[in-house]
Amino acid sequence: MDKSRVQAIALYANNPWERFLSVFKFWEEPYEVIEKMTPKLGTITELGCGEGLLTNYLAIASPQRKIIGYEIVPERLAAARKGIPNTTYYVGDIIDVPYPKSDAIILFHVLHHLPGKADQEAVLKKTMKALKKDGALIIVDVHVTPTFKYVAAWIADHFLVPWVFEKRFFTRAYFRTKHEWVSLLKKLGLSVNVSEETKGRPFPNIIFECTPQIRTPVLRS
Repeated sequence: MDKSRVQAIALYANNPWERFLSVFKFWEEPYEVIEKMTPKLGTITELGCGEGLLTNYLAIASPQRKIIGYEIVPERLAAARKGIPNTTYYVGDIIDVPYPKSDAIILFHVLHHLPGKADQEAVLKKTMKALKKDGALIIVDVHVTPTFKYVAAWIADHFLVPWVFEKRFFTRAYFRTKHEWVSLLKKLGLSVNVSEETKGRPFPNIIFECTPQIRTPVLRS
């Protein structure tokens, strides 16, 4: 097993519920895939970092990374602060807060939880302005497919997640299909590489690895 993964899970060992969630999430979510995509040094910003499992894992895996996490729920963010020296956390709504200049920005199962699709686009536009010249935008979301795994993800995001983390019975999730995401990201001026992470996991994940398109200047005579 990845040593950094073991160390990240150990950060949550004092609380049985947090430890259970951290072990489950490493099975459920493609954290290790994202770690390989993420630059080994520079400023890495995760928007909507929750309890900080991914941010802390990225920080442990490469101490040359400066990890910044934003989370709207203070109680969740309190659980993220584990004293890892190359991490910094802020409470804030990612729709409103300014983003730091970053070598990579990560949106991990966050966009479909925003209040609407217009907010998704607004957040993506803000990430474009915050990315450095050669920066990367990494998006992980639910892969919308006609499968039982997608139905399970739909139920989890509409009922289970709000009940566990927000003490609400139901909340709306705004999913997009692969085609819709790619179309939007290209419209915003991003080159997109798409991969799927579903096999061996309970829910279907789709990953969009994006970089700003290099536009060739038009030569005029």
